[in-house]
Amino acid sequence: MKDRKNPPAPDDGEPFSSEALNEALRPMLEPLGLGLRTAGEADERAAALLPMVGSEDVSGMLVRPSMRAQPGEDRDYLPEEAVEWVFDVHLPGTVSATRVNEAFGDEWRERFGHVCLYGHSPDENSWTFVNTSDAPERFDALLVPIDLSPSSDDVSLSSLQHKAKGVASAAAELGGYAKPRIDVEMAVAQATRIAQVYDRYEEERVRIVLAADGDDLFDGEQIWDVMSCLGLRWGDMDLFHWENRDQSHGDDHLFSVETSSGEGYFLPEEIAAGETHVEDLVFSFGIPRNADPLITYSAMVAAARYAQQRLGGTLYGSDGEPLDVERETARVRACVDELTSAGFPPGEDRTLQLL
Repeated sequence: MKDRKNPPAPDDGEPFSSEALNEALRPMLEPLGLGLRTAGEADERAAALLPMVGSEDVSGMLVRPSMRAQPGEDRDYLPEEAVEWVFDVHLPGTVSATRVNEAFGDEWRERFGHVCLYGHSPDENSWTFVNTSDAPERFDALLVPIDLSPSSDDVSLSSLQHKAKGVASAAAELGGYAKPRIDVEMAVAQATRIAQVYDRYEEERVRIVLAADGDDLFDGEQIWDVMSCLGLRWGDMDLFHWENRDQSHGDDHLFSVETSSGEGYFLPEEIAAGETHVEDLVFSFGIPRNADPLITYSAMVAAARYAQQRLGGTLYGSDGEPLDVERETARVRACVDELTSAGFPPGEDRTLQLL
């Protein structure tokens, strides 16, 4: 899943395979009955037990957000100034990546915190990440961002002053100097505004609940067929997802389907064995991270109504009242407008990094 809250970590060699990562996290995951798998592995697991094609194809009723132009391979990678305090590091010519990583090495990070360094390559005439295995060999300028989001350890005046001194000392070690794009007092004020946006919108979601009537329950195999007919895919977190095909904008999933029954997720093994019977289906997505919340909500309504047609039950909105599409659409539109006015339009990189 895309997660721009966490930039690429230093690459020390071969990437983790899912098997290696599973092994590393096994002590934590096993007690919870969890593990990691790729999308292909999830499909193989499901296909061995259940049909991967629905009894009909109604996926066309779910209108997708418009695709955005994909960024080119030669694009610049730069900090997000909306959520980071950025320092320009001016160098006396070119400096090797090795020297840069030494100046901002483990000892520096222990004192001043982890940062994701960006460097300008004179050979490629572009900005990119410094601390990755395929980084250029030399740089003639650096950008050092300090995280101002609530996920940062400390954004107080004294902490930011301390980090600014750290950036200045590393720049001096490289023979250069560092200059912040805004002063520290403005950075503290920006961090305060960011925290207000985070507190207001971090949990902002829209839901549609299809609840079985009376003592009825929805059967797992019927649910699987409904989701397959809609073009939803079972996968992450053992839920069904309407996938986002636009890799440059918004989260990996446009909306997801879970249940409030039991553990909240769906296991193919239990569905195939006839052991899954749930009280409801919960269609939902987070507004800030969605590629186009209004279009996605319209598609989610269509999906929920199709599921109701097939399974029965009653539809409820986010407020627990019978579904009022017009009222909920107005709420989603208002949230989109507020986020955009605050400088964090839904689905944008800066918004994904914060929310």
